[in-house]
Amino acid sequence: MDLRAWITAERRTQDDVADAVGISRAQISRIVRGASQPSTEVVEGILRLTGGAVGLEDLHRVRVRYLVSTGRLRLDPFPLSAPTQTDARAAA
Repeated sequence: MDLRAWITAERRTQDDVADAVGISRAQISRIVRGASQPSTEVVEGILRLTGGAVGLEDLHRVRVRYLVSTGRLRLDPFPLSAPTQTDARAAA
């Protein structure tokens, strides 16, 4: 579950989460949007606050989605694979 969904489901506010985790509301807003990568300490605070409902993978997924949407990260649709025979011949 992403942090935004958890905040909504638990009827909390970003201010509540920021206070509980010990960071500013502006910082929690950036984390919720994926505009900022949280520190290890903040991730641990979010894990404790949410009882594990929001995990590191959830925070990372939101961050990657943000980076892709802003063009700062381009995901290659063709992941690295083993060289083909054609590649081997071309290298020779």
